[in-house]
Amino acid sequence: MDSLDLKLLHYLQENGELNTQQLPPSFKRSESSIYRRVESINQWLPEGKQLIMTKHVVTSCLTYNDYIEAVQSIPFLDYRSSQEERIHFIVIQSLLKGVVNTSRFFNHLGLSIATKKKDNRYLTEWLDKKDLTKTIARKKGIVVEGQEIYIRIESTKILMSYLELDAHDKLVLRKANNPMEVLMAEYFLTEVSTEEPKAHKLIADFMDFYQIEFSYPSKKFLVIYLTIMFFRSKAGKCQTTLIDSRYHPQNHFHFVSDEVENTMLNGLFCAQDTMMATSPMLDIHDQLMEESKRFVEMLQSHILTHLYTKENLIQEIYYFIYKCHIRKNYHFSFYDNKLEDTQRQLPNLYHLIKESPFISDVMKLSDDQVSTLALLVRKHIMENKLLGRNTKRIVVVTNSSIEKADFFTANLNHFLDIEVVKIIHINEIFKLEQLDYDFILTFSNRLETLIKEQGFSCKKLNYYFHQQDIDELLQAGFSSSSRRKILAEPLLEQVDTLSKEDRASWLRQAYPSHFL
Repeated sequence: MDSLDLKLLHYLQENGELNTQQLPPSFKRSESSIYRRVESINQWLPEGKQLIMTKHVVTSCLTYNDYIEAVQSIPFLDYRSSQEERIHFIVIQSLLKGVVNTSRFFNHLGLSIATKKKDNRYLTEWLDKKDLTKTIARKKGIVVEGQEIYIRIESTKILMSYLELDAHDKLVLRKANNPMEVLMAEYFLTEVSTEEPKAHKLIADFMDFYQIEFSYPSKKFLVIYLTIMFFRSKAGKCQTTLIDSRYHPQNHFHFVSDEVENTMLNGLFCAQDTMMATSPMLDIHDQLMEESKRFVEMLQSHILTHLYTKENLIQEIYYFIYKCHIRKNYHFSFYDNKLEDTQRQLPNLYHLIKESPFISDVMKLSDDQVSTLALLVRKHIMENKLLGRNTKRIVVVTNSSIEKADFFTANLNHFLDIEVVKIIHINEIFKLEQLDYDFILTFSNRLETLIKEQGFSCKKLNYYFHQQDIDELLQAGFSSSSRRKILAEPLLEQVDTLSKEDRASWLRQAYPSHFL
């Protein structure tokens, strides 16, 4: 069993079938090769759960828990590691031990000298792309070197795929880890166990000070990064110079005594996603704010809807672009594969944003970031058209970015009368027991399966709604937000009891979907 086998198995669990004559680009294999892999995979699956091969189609009835059980049943010696996994292990071992004896490592895996040479070349290329290098420690092995923050960030990015947070926000192994990933994750957790509590305290103090809540991916990122930072600092490994940046964050929060480390941490925390549209720890850089305002004015000149919430949009765009700028300098981002359809679903808005010199030439946002920005802008366009009152209380369960989930709920609000109780990450599903809601919604087949396996009922929608999705929710008891009315007499009676100064504020609070 190897990583491609598991990739194939995961695809079949997620999608139910695979047409071997129309293979996705990620499976660059012949039809006969896929069939051989399916036969091999079936050896690890119990009766009744095996993959079925018919003419040009492979089908599966596996649940996500079945997939996890299959992966966890693979002995380490029966798993063939990929080149990327071996590189990841070398980076993590260098992070924790300083020197990596690659000869011993490859001998332990039973790999040839030729494979070791190929991996060493790939490691050099991989590190170069990350602004890192490797040096040879005579008779000891290799050492990964470079700016300390980049070593920490790249290690954090690797471990993000292998670790999750439990109900108490403690780092635990991801259930779907293959044997090599289990080895790396357990190795890391064992070595840094005494440092993780310090990370949790720092994050808790920060959130308490600013009264904010980080998104699940950002919270996990910070726990891993800070744990690494405390571990490396013990060994005297510190960031000694500031990263070049057009917009340096201010040292609003005191994390550590070292000035450079403190500045870098302020930037790292500012670049995270919170459960708010903007952030109270936001620095205002006049030039970036002015460019954000001009960008919004450009957008307004090209769209028909008048943006009454223009100031809020400016703040959200500024915050998003500021986060993107810091993330680019710090070499990290949060990938979301569901952003790939945005260009097709919102072509005019996507290209309007992408062709802006401010976005493409000055800030140099990636396609994913442009897509996210398009969703953010479209959310405001829809909010300025909203008519309906909220009636159905919903919880959205997702593993996507906050901007992505915000667009989903704003889009839903455009068609139906809803109140969003909370947006939670799939790994925080335990929070559902503490919430008062009418419906759970998601836009992923896998998440729908996981939610139902936990005993909750939910409805799965397409991320970009079809009329069928709206009709299904209407049949389930939702109300359309189209042409909703307000009873005139009760409204006038309430308004008459208020002073002239309080009337507008009361109307906005009582009927947020009607008044701006």
